Amino acid sequence: MELKEYQTVKTTISFYFPETGKFAHYPSDVVVEDKVVTRAKIEILEVVKALKVEAEIAKFSDLLEQNRLTDVLKFLETENLYGNAKGFAFQDIFYLLKDKEFFLSVIEILRKR
Repeated sequence: MELKEYQTVKTTISFYFPETGKFAHYPSDVVVEDKVVTRAKIEILEVVKALKVEAEIAKFSDLLEQNRLTDVLKFLETENLYGNAKGFAFQDIFYLLKDKEFFLSVIEILRKR
């Protein structure tokens, strides 16, 4: 790939790994007139069976986007529901209440509180 002055290009490359483990990733070089002028650092990629993402929840809507009902239930157990903590509003979970098990869990949590 050739770049002109002050040009930036972002590319995405996909890899297939047949097994889990740690693999060396040899990065791109920048070459000027057949001379390597810089090289990105060599990184070790860790391949896992399932990605575990632990994102910080700044707003309740962030939690809903992750669509993990157990985290929603934990939020209902531990946060201040009356003070609009992290943007919580009961109407935001109404659509989730169609799941009978989830509905019963919410009711149980609210009764305890």
